[in-house]
Amino acid sequence: VQRAMLHVGHRHVEDGVNELVAAIRSRRFVRFVVVREQFEWCSNMASLPPNAMGWTVEDVKQWAVEQVGIDAEDADQLVKQKIDGKHLLKMTEARLLSYGVSGAAAVDLMEAVEGLGGGGGGSLAMAAPGWSGDLVEELRLLRVAQERQAAELKAAQERQEKAQERQAAELKGLRIDVAKVRGELPAPRKVTPSMASKDTQVAQELIAAAGLELPKSYRHHSERGSFSDFKFNWQEARRATGGAATEDALEAASYDPCVAYLNQLGLPAVRIDKGQKLPRGELFYGNGVFALRASWDSKGERLVMKHNEVHGASDIMVLWDSKQLDAVQYHRSMVRFVAAIKTPKSMRSIKKDAPKNEGPVREAITQLIGLSLSNPEKKPPVVILSNLSTKHFVYHIELASTHPLAYELVGTWCDSFAAAVNFVVITLPTIAGYLPKANAGICHQFGRRIPPT
Repeated sequence: VQRAMLHVGHRHVEDGVNELVAAIRSRRFVRFVVVREQFEWCSNMASLPPNAMGWTVEDVKQWAVEQVGIDAEDADQLVKQKIDGKHLLKMTEARLLSYGVSGAAAVDLMEAVEGLGGGGGGSLAMAAPGWSGDLVEELRLLRVAQERQAAELKAAQERQEKAQERQAAELKGLRIDVAKVRGELPAPRKVTPSMASKDTQVAQELIAAAGLELPKSYRHHSERGSFSDFKFNWQEARRATGGAATEDALEAASYDPCVAYLNQLGLPAVRIDKGQKLPRGELFYGNGVFALRASWDSKGERLVMKHNEVHGASDIMVLWDSKQLDAVQYHRSMVRFVAAIKTPKSMRSIKKDAPKNEGPVREAITQLIGLSLSNPEKKPPVVILSNLSTKHFVYHIELASTHPLAYELVGTWCDSFAAAVNFVVITLPTIAGYLPKANAGICHQFGRRIPPT
């Protein structure tokens, strides 16, 4: 036992365990020093509370059977008399015999009780005869060192926790709790091109949230190059329907001829007016426009307000590559440009060279915003608004020179539909603000407002 404790004192725990196992097997009960807080692995004592004064009746029975080695019948007498740790330490041999415990068991129990510190001490430190003072002092110093190390570790942890609390307090005004923001924000408003064409306020709020302004003046483009012109005969389409067709029905009648014309120019065009091959029937969906607003919650923390989500499609889509025609579904990243077709009657109030905030204009701009939000393509999408007769407009965004996250909404009026297509395909890629210098799409950050200074 003495060698075992020395092994443990020098951190040779495995050797110490082997020594103890040999000592315990050599006799039924051994007196030796057990510092319960330090050596929990020692025999079955580890499962008992460290202070015998706190033992229950079941603890006393376990100790008597497993540590002292008395028979279960004698241990049951202790249970019958409800002997707990407090009563065990005050026990005498005569009382044990009067309780019906056998003589041999009574002797063994009393020797073991003395080792526990009988007489009210209640300690698990059992003195063993022949122990040297140096060994006892060495064990005491080891325990003191361990307690000091534990105290230092606890103090270091407390210092670290306080430092983290201070840092959290300092950063409180700068942090944005995403989960909290999502939980407190109202449901986003879904804006569609059709909604924007009918509601001026909705369209204006969307355009402002995207950091854009309506074009104050329009550029002009008349060149159509080698592109043959295309005009749709609206009067013939109206006569074919007996004059009873709605404006929407007339517009739908123009889609197939327009697609055929674009295909003839070598441009892969498809109809998407009914959501053909579009996810959930939408070309753009769930694209949020976020803005940092000067509004605070009840705790004085600034919130990020989510204003709009843009959903919807257009009428005709032109893809970047003819191979994309075989795709299972179309995606906005495939869009080279879309064409929003309106009847001459729908665009009657729009001036040929100076559109303002008319419904078809708002609808086309809403489509452009939906296509551009977080779009990683190098060449951002374009929207052509045309009545396939006398009025044709092209809308696109360019990088503004005022800030890396600033964009400008640009409008161009064209003399013909062929000139509008020529502008998108031939002229627009040469404009400096349309294509970035770096090999990345300018729309990647579109929809994120400029942070306040």
